[in-house]
Amino acid sequence: MLYNSPVLSIVIPFYNVEQYLRQCLDSVVNQTLKNIEIILVNDCSPDNSESIALEYANKDNRIKYIKHDTNKGLGGGRNTGIEVAQGKYITFVDSDDYLLDLTCYEKLINIIEDKKTDVLMYGFKFIYDNGLSFEDYLYRKELLNSSEDERYNKYINSAMWCKIFLARKLKESNIRCPEHLAFEDLDFWFRYCITLKPSISIATDFYYGYRKRSTSITNTISYRKDYIVI
Repeated sequence: MLYNSPVLSIVIPFYNVEQYLRQCLDSVVNQTLKNIEIILVNDCSPDNSESIALEYANKDNRIKYIKHDTNKGLGGGRNTGIEVAQGKYITFVDSDDYLLDLTCYEKLINIIEDKKTDVLMYGFKFIYDNGLSFEDYLYRKELLNSSEDERYNKYINSAMWCKIFLARKLKESNIRCPEHLAFEDLDFWFRYCITLKPSISIATDFYYGYRKRSTSITNTISYRKDYIVI
């Protein structure tokens, strides 16, 4: 696959995550898929996260660093990333999470290119503070054998971080996340599905590590780490 622009834009908003940001970024910059852009959005983080992000940006010209003038919440950070993304596809990573496989984006792009769908979903594991993890049950037989309507009305997780989106369709729809709203993924996914009726393909392997922390990562509700299945 040859592209003049990045094949994949990876949007990573961050706020108060200095303890976890290096692991997140290492799992992204070291991917075997090299034709990527990494969009780091500093949502007015008060800790040392900014210096970590700039350290990585100074070493890797694939990284775009953006700093908000005011805090916009996780949804606002994702919107900023969507607006500046240049890739054929867009995906999202929460800044305290990380990818489980350094080959995952190469594999996932091959799948979505082959399937030619608007969205590709993939499996994830919950990672707890004590190091224990368990696999999400999302991609069970019922989902794999479901119809298109069932996939986005009944079985599908609404989270943005377990999906790759076709950028053109997402940008043209002008559907964005609400700012400073808990469960902004749910609001976004409902409007995205109702408006676009997207085609969806599924990768059943587990590629994403979703960190389940005992403490919140921000002083605003918009960054709450909650799991939603619709």
